[in-house]
Amino acid sequence: MDNFRKFFLKHVDKFIVVIVLLSLIVINYFVLYKYRLVFLNILYLPVLLAGYYSGKRMAILTSVFSVLAVVVFIVFFPSSFIEEGESIFDFAINLTTWASFLVLTGIIIGFLYDEKEKRIKELKEASLIILEILSKYLTSLENFNENLSFKVANLSAEIAGNLFLKRSEIENIRVAGFLFEFGKSKEKMELFKNAAKLIERERESREYYGEKEAVVIYALNEVLKEVAPIISAYHKYYASRPEALLIDFDKIPLGASIIALSEKYYNLIEKKPNGSVKSDEEAKKIIEEYSGVLFPQDIVEAFKKTTVYTKIIH
Repeated sequence: MDNFRKFFLKHVDKFIVVIVLLSLIVINYFVLYKYRLVFLNILYLPVLLAGYYSGKRMAILTSVFSVLAVVVFIVFFPSSFIEEGESIFDFAINLTTWASFLVLTGIIIGFLYDEKEKRIKELKEASLIILEILSKYLTSLENFNENLSFKVANLSAEIAGNLFLKRSEIENIRVAGFLFEFGKSKEKMELFKNAAKLIERERESREYYGEKEAVVIYALNEVLKEVAPIISAYHKYYASRPEALLIDFDKIPLGASIIALSEKYYNLIEKKPNGSVKSDEEAKKIIEEYSGVLFPQDIVEAFKKTTVYTKIIH
């Protein structure tokens, strides 16, 4: 059975042509004359098959091919469908109506197929993002002291704490700091936002999962829904724009600026592939120079109260 299915999918276009032609032959030889036009509706089946297995293009081509095959058949064998004395105009109206609905069916089925494929693609992309997040997390656990994401996340949470934000806001900023590197790539950022939207939709629909899956999806939804805007703002205002443009802090979410400052600090003090590195004292001065220019003043002041900053002084 599996072998036949594979063979059918490989040669689905040829099967459809055979089905259409055989249908016309059967209708012509085995269906009473007055029912032949009605029995042309059997050609909806190959259109449905084409749309289901091959998509919009194949569905539309099948519907058009079916109409053309019927027209050619009628041209060469007019007596098979048109009774002597019957109004050609009435017959043409009936045939045109049937043909129009057949083509419309092909378009609709093809559209539904494309929507199904789009959703499957979105699910795959969301799964890849979630797997990348988990992989990133597990890798970071093994290299806790060396991983930039963990350092940015913890420093960002400490800065947010010094600003006396709500506990939930601090945790959102911590998670966003852990995942901030998604904001460095436009492509990954789009996938991340799509994953957040998809999980939100799945949480609302609850069509395909039970209680245990609902708990996981609810947790993912709550995290991504709150964190995605912070990472998105980081991408928009820091990762993809020159520093000179960063002057309107009212438009920048607090969490995005906190994460950008934390990243900037660690980028300054950690050794680069080219060997360049700033001392703690130099990094402190650079961050202070950015106060009110690249980062809001209150965030810089909150940074100066963190443990990493006090270690610089002492």
